[in-house]
Amino acid sequence: NIFADGVVTREELKALFALGEKAPSGDPEWTDYFAEAAADFYLREEEPHGYLTEHEFAEIAEFVQRDGARASALELKLLVALMEKAVATPEDMAAFAADQFRRRFGALKGGARIAAEDVSLIRRFMYAAGGAGATAVTRVEAELLFDLNDLSAGADNDPAWPDLFVKGVAAHLMAHVGYKPLPRAEALRLHD
Repeated sequence: NIFADGVVTREELKALFALGEKAPSGDPEWTDYFAEAAADFYLREEEPHGYLTEHEFAEIAEFVQRDGARASALELKLLVALMEKAVATPEDMAAFAADQFRRRFGALKGGARIAAEDVSLIRRFMYAAGGAGATAVTRVEAELLFDLNDLSAGADNDPAWPDLFVKGVAAHLMAHVGYKPLPRAEALRLHD
């Protein structure tokens, strides 16, 4: 129903978020769909397309942190999808998403274990084009890798985790973080 007309409206977004509160996990197609539909709304709501505004980020952060909660798998996928699909996101978004990863893994009963789907989501977060360093691994992302490695020390992590950890830290140490997308106001001026 949401994509029937090809556009996600504010009313459809509210219904989607309400459903997301009632069903924060489940079938992988549900979490992927939620992230895709919500990202589509936020990144196509205003001109120029592809920019997540401070106001929109505040709205998403409020949803994720309602009642002191931490991000569910559904919400983490939304944060990552926004950072992947956006031209640019607010500066605080990468740190916010990294903190949500820490909180999620730190709260796991029996200790943190990094599964294959976690490795994939962390990789997507680190190399998201709309993140703080675009596709370069930033200090925030490298610190997240160290924190997750410490949290999951001794766990039966997916075999892809050590590879991502080593390559991510090396990429941070060797990267030249110089690319910055146009600020939204400048992109809007050029769009007109």
